[in-house]
Amino acid sequence: MTPEAQRTAIITVAILAGSAIIGLGLFAGLRRPPLDARSTGDSTGLADHTSTPPGSPTTAPAVVGAAAPSVFAASAEARTSQASAELLKQLTPVLPALAKQCATALRANPSDASRSTYLLKATFDERGQLLIRGFSRTANSVPGVASCLNGSSAFPLSITPTGVVTPIEVEFSLPN
Repeated sequence: MTPEAQRTAIITVAILAGSAIIGLGLFAGLRRPPLDARSTGDSTGLADHTSTPPGSPTTAPAVVGAAAPSVFAASAEARTSQASAELLKQLTPVLPALAKQCATALRANPSDASRSTYLLKATFDERGQLLIRGFSRTANSVPGVASCLNGSSAFPLSITPTGVVTPIEVEFSLPN
């Protein structure tokens, strides 16, 4: 047998052996009921988690520390709302300086409105420290000002630590 034929035979056997091992693993894995069904004693794998027998105490979620998704959503909304209020409170005293810094851009494109609005998007880490920020235009903004705001000198922004990464969007206005 030539070395080339021997190499081809080894590769073929390896592929077949690997396929057999994968097939056996799938077969054995699919025959078992899901983990939550095994823990409840349901051999069909169709454990009914929606009904509780009358008189029995309600049980805690299967994962320690797990809560209903609505609780997470509500706490995330509250956290974001509180952080947005903090951010707006920090931004308000800086707005006159930002307007002065971007006065050229504001005057270069006069608008009929007395004020123009912009959006500050910021993301804070779990300790409340600023990771990234950016200003963007809204429907009622003056062209070029968002670029000026993005190029403005950095001013310190932070929020109360939330324990998770927190993205925030705050709308604010500048005089034209």
